[in-house]
Amino acid sequence: MKKTSKFVLIFVFFVACLYIIFRLSLPTLIVAIHKDQYVNNILVVNPPLTDKAKIHWWKKNKAKIKSYFDIPSSRSDGTFTIIFWDFGDGYSPLTPRNLDMLPGNNTDYLYCFDDMKVKANCIEKKQIMTITKSTSGRIYITTNKRYLLKENGKFIEEKE
Repeated sequence: MKKTSKFVLIFVFFVACLYIIFRLSLPTLIVAIHKDQYVNNILVVNPPLTDKAKIHWWKKNKAKIKSYFDIPSSRSDGTFTIIFWDFGDGYSPLTPRNLDMLPGNNTDYLYCFDDMKVKANCIEKKQIMTITKSTSGRIYITTNKRYLLKENGKFIEEKE
C-alpha cells in the first residue's frame, strides 16, 4: 500500500511540474485592441504571471505595440492609460452571474467594449496590468504593486 501511494504522489508531482513548465513556455499573445478617447485596452492570452515577467514583457514588446497599434496614443495633455486584460474565455454577452443556483442581476464582473456592435462584447474583469503616464511625465506600471519608470529605464517599486 505504501509503495502505491508513494508512486501516486511522485506521479502527481511530475504531472504538476510538467504543467507548470508547459504554462510558462506559452507565449503572451495580443488578441484584440479596443481604444477610446481615454483608455487603450489590450486583450492578451497567456499573460505573464509575475510582476517581473509583466514588466519584462512590456519593455520587450512596447515598440512593436506602438508600431502595429499606435499604442500608447496620448491624450491632448500628453497623458495615456493602457490596460492589459486577460482574454480568458473570450467575449460574452452582458449577462448577470448566477450565484448558488439563484438568479442574479450582478454584471460587475464584466467589462464591456462599446466599440463592438455585437451582443458578445464583454470580458471578465481580469486586469493584468495598467501603464499610465501622468501630467508630470512620469510613467507607472501597476500590477498588484505600483512601479515607477526611472531615468535609467528601470522600474522601481513605489513604497506606500
